[in-house]
Amino acid sequence: MLDRIKPSCRRRRAARWVTMLVATGVTALAPGVSAAETATGCWVMDVPVYAEARDSMAAGTQLDATVRIVNGCSHPVVLTLRSGRTVTGDDGAPAWSPLVDAAGSARFDREQVTVEPGGSEVVGVTVSAASDAEPGDHPLAVSAAEADAPANPVRWQSIPLRVDGEQRQRVEIGDIAAAYHSRLNPFAPGSADIAFTVANTGTATISGQVLAGLGGLYSLRADADFAHAPTVVLVPGAIYRGSVRIDRVWPAVRFDAQVGFRPTAISGSPVDYATPAVQNERTLWALPVGQILVAILLGTTLFVLALARRDRHLRRARIPATTD
Repeated sequence: MLDRIKPSCRRRRAARWVTMLVATGVTALAPGVSAAETATGCWVMDVPVYAEARDSMAAGTQLDATVRIVNGCSHPVVLTLRSGRTVTGDDGAPAWSPLVDAAGSARFDREQVTVEPGGSEVVGVTVSAASDAEPGDHPLAVSAAEADAPANPVRWQSIPLRVDGEQRQRVEIGDIAAAYHSRLNPFAPGSADIAFTVANTGTATISGQVLAGLGGLYSLRADADFAHAPTVVLVPGAIYRGSVRIDRVWPAVRFDAQVGFRPTAISGSPVDYATPAVQNERTLWALPVGQILVAILLGTTLFVLALARRDRHLRRARIPATTD
């Protein structure tokens, strides 16, 4: 396992960070609600924009930003604004959480805004980093919900907050569980399930693909479909729990269930890894029980037939001696 991920390509500007963590959504106002659960609406919240184009900020300082809300409805909307933080959802995508991050905060110049039909409003946001904030990424989030319908879903956007200093880039894979499932038909392959956890134990937000496969005896391999490999965005401290199923696996007695993480971006800057930077594995036993039973049955049948044939030959050999 690698303790530190070293990107093989040059970093780009912090604007790429905003693009990666954009998670505009219509999600229920609850911890860890994924942007994938969004629904369409007639008003939208744009991506927050910093007044200064900076990669990071020093601890104990603040930066000004703005967020624009556009009303495409045929009626005015009164919105209540809230701040929270961006987390990694259960599906691995960025998600909204109302929990406060002690390392930073976002404060609006007004907490309620009325947007006329066909109009827009720009709200100022002051992003502050705590004086004791650890260097690294502390992604915040802002949300808006209709004030007269608090039960309605909210829309939210991520605000990148990166504190100056050396970042720790570290991803760990653990708690691998694997199981083989044979089929009733001994002449058909079975399947294997691999469950795993991927944790970001560093201070940089890292996105990438989780790749899983089986390595068997005599270089035998069976891999999950890479085209459908989970792509996750891991904020610092996030733990993603996932699983994959690999079909058409013949019982080759012993496999190594392997899980790897291939980074695609670190703190919003794309990186290029041809192979996983972090890997872990666990032994999986896939005993050919059905095939063994068939072999036993076939062998027993052949043995019984051979005995029967031998008895017939012996009886035929005794007949002339008896008649004499």
